[in-house]
Amino acid sequence: MNLHSFPLLATSGRHTYAPHLGGSRNRNRLKQRFVRAGRPERPSHLEGPVVGAVRRPTYCAGVNLSSPLTQAQSVSRVNTNVRLKVAYKTPQSLVGEYTRSVGLGGVTLETRRSLPLGTRFTFELHAGGVPRPVEVLGEVVQVVPHEESQRFLLTVRYGVGEDRSALDAVLQRIYSADEHSGLRRFPRLPLYLRAIEAAPLSPSFVVRDISRGGVGLEVQAPSLPRQVKVGTPFLLEMDFREGPMMLHGEVVWTSTVPRKNSGTVAPGFGATFGRLRPDMQQRLEGLLSLATLPPVPWKARVSFGMEAVARMP
Repeated sequence: MNLHSFPLLATSGRHTYAPHLGGSRNRNRLKQRFVRAGRPERPSHLEGPVVGAVRRPTYCAGVNLSSPLTQAQSVSRVNTNVRLKVAYKTPQSLVGEYTRSVGLGGVTLETRRSLPLGTRFTFELHAGGVPRPVEVLGEVVQVVPHEESQRFLLTVRYGVGEDRSALDAVLQRIYSADEHSGLRRFPRLPLYLRAIEAAPLSPSFVVRDISRGGVGLEVQAPSLPRQVKVGTPFLLEMDFREGPMMLHGEVVWTSTVPRKNSGTVAPGFGATFGRLRPDMQQRLEGLLSLATLPPVPWKARVSFGMEAVARMP
């Protein structure tokens, strides 16, 4: 199985597996509690073995199978499959969570009971207005006993199914909605991609959406960096297997808005792309369709001003 590693899409909240009550139906139930902001809106349902309570996952930038923390427990491989349904209000929220998970590259789950190596997951991602779910595959690749807490750390590696038709339908619905609104020249792909700047003491950035015409970013800091101003040259870089993708342009808007249910603010800005080279345009098209993805963990770099100009292709 060709798997891309990324975190558990259904673990935005705390999971509690139901205890064994004597019947197969009760044994296979899952209770989930979710916090509202940015997380699946309805409970999911489990078909598979009971493994005890699962704590909030620890996200990791890739699954490092040689790490001392991930010494595998000696357990036999099985062909058990766990099927989980996760619901999102909109196609946009589904794709945003999907890209966040794909880009992060790995997850560690803490459970009360062990799962055998090879235990497989099938995640059904449902969104309102989309008839078929997007299916994501997963497999338990390491099990580490944690003696102090009497729990187990599970390393789960995830991948996408071969059938893209459901994912393509979700993307088409997003793009059609943007086109029909008439508010934007180019439809946007919801995205969650962390980016850094080479300058010392620079804050982190998160790419929140991207289109053929530009990109929107959020700044992980109380205020915008001084160099982020309207008219400033801008460059976004990502590494693909085929080579780097370098998208140049300039900052066209800045904003500072309050976060939902919080007293903090979320500074952000948008940039438009200039005339891109054919190879850069091709890689951008592959990203917009989620057909060509960079190696995990996804990494991006941003540059501003003369630094951006010097690095532009």
